[in-house]
Amino acid sequence: MFNREACVDRRLGNREVTFFETLEGLEARIDGQDIAVLRDYRSYTHMSWVEQRSLPRVLNFEPRAAPESPRIAVANRH
Repeated sequence: MFNREACVDRRLGNREVTFFETLEGLEARIDGQDIAVLRDYRSYTHMSWVEQRSLPRVLNFEPRAAPESPRIAVANRH
């Protein structure tokens, strides 16, 4: 990515990871579950190639917190 290495999580080696561009950044997902995010991704995409040379050699994704249980509001029938 941008001629740099990108590290999601070494423990996830040999797993299929899907990436989605969102408002938060570039999200890494396994089996539909968000596992990490590269928050500055959107700003990186707007840099010129000269500016991209100043990026670190390795771009590290931030791990996501454990997903919360979904909360669904249900109205009681009377």
